Amino acid sequence: ADNMFRGDPFAPGVHLGDLIRAGKYDYVYQEELAQAPNKDHVVPGDGGNTGFFYSTPRRNPKMVNLFADVVQEVDRQREESFRKNGERLGADQPIFWQVIQKLRSTGGKVGPGGFKCVKLCNQNPTCNGPAEDTMDYCSMDAFTHPTGWETPPKQLATYHANYAANEAKIEKLQKAGVWGEWNEKTQQCASRQGRPSPAGSAQLGDREQQILKVVRKRAGVYLDKTSHPEFANVVLVTAANYAYFPIYQNWRCNAAKHGLDWAVVANDEQAESHLDPDRALPVIGEHVSGMNGWGSAKLDSVGRNKMFTVLTIMKI
Repeated sequence: ADNMFRGDPFAPGVHLGDLIRAGKYDYVYQEELAQAPNKDHVVPGDGGNTGFFYSTPRRNPKMVNLFADVVQEVDRQREESFRKNGERLGADQPIFWQVIQKLRSTGGKVGPGGFKCVKLCNQNPTCNGPAEDTMDYCSMDAFTHPTGWETPPKQLATYHANYAANEAKIEKLQKAGVWGEWNEKTQQCASRQGRPSPAGSAQLGDREQQILKVVRKRAGVYLDKTSHPEFANVVLVTAANYAYFPIYQNWRCNAAKHGLDWAVVANDEQAESHLDPDRALPVIGEHVSGMNGWGSAKLDSVGRNKMFTVLTIMKI
């Protein structure tokens, strides 16, 4: 929820939306850049941020297998850490890119997900193979979708407040002009286009069935499900626990201002109880409460929850 929308990221002319509409990519991601890149910067394709991305199995069903391999590797490394150190450490972001690097180095042999090759947009593939054996991916424009820059670019559509922890993220969001949409006193969005999420309790049976129910309702990216049919099978997902609700509420107000619709991975029971039952995605994993910084086992559990939820949605 710390990736705020100043503009509509799915609108025509905005890089993320254009990449999705192109229908050419299995995975779209943000580069992990602490500042504006040089004009001659070439995207290497060997790393990035996993806090804001698009993934789809529609072009290539092997994407489900790829994410299954990522989750399996996250679990393997965290269990190994627990045996050695007594803590389940292992962040999803570096592990995801370790898997991608392994795939980039297959030399045409079968690698993670059953892929043999990868092709980064505007570059040659890592090997020559049929389309069904190649994962196509592309990075978002860094100036439209920056990641935690101390000097945010004027043309940004989204701003990811990384390179900061917990409340320090708010200062970055303020600097980027994407804070203040949620009024804590009135419990309303400044634009009044979104309403507070009332407390509720979802009577969950099978958690995957609950996820399916929520995804079916929220798919389409926009509240008006007829306005953008190209996104009919796309669902916008964010995540929060109750300690992060002030940040989530601001995220929600920014998203509502652009007519968007979404689902929320509720990382603890208190967050789930404060979300509409048809918006909350129950965690299939460990509940995590409180604010947790980078390098902690609890934040690593949040990352694992995210990846498993994406895997579950892609299986649907």
